[in-house]
Amino acid sequence: MANARMTETRYDLVIEERAQSPGDSDFQWINPPNHIRIVQRGLNVDPTDAGKFAAAVKLRADDEWRFITPKTASDKIFWTNGLDGVDRLAECIALFDTDDEAAAAISRHHRYVARRYQIVLDGSYAKLRIYDQEDAHD
Repeated sequence: MANARMTETRYDLVIEERAQSPGDSDFQWINPPNHIRIVQRGLNVDPTDAGKFAAAVKLRADDEWRFITPKTASDKIFWTNGLDGVDRLAECIALFDTDDEAAAAISRHHRYVARRYQIVLDGSYAKLRIYDQEDAHD
């Protein structure tokens, strides 16, 4: 682990803002691909975090997206910007090696809707790119 930490680089954690067009099964850009929402600034990101998955939920229809964090399993709290006051991406939001692991983590929580993201390193950004979104639950 010590070697991995030596290769970490600071990135701003951002969400690529995309929406699904009616009748279109593929996600489309709301605005150009550089349209992003900053979640956290200056997090250390290990290169092996690229390609991993993160998960967010809306607890109600009118709620904001909230991330599953490394503490959610014990404290049952989700955070709109991940955990504050941490240094590393993996401390800010929960990272999963596979989409199936992210989906399993989501399934343990009551929610209105959930979304899974894949981590993409791009310039100075660690982007949360929408990978899949489940249908809303009534």
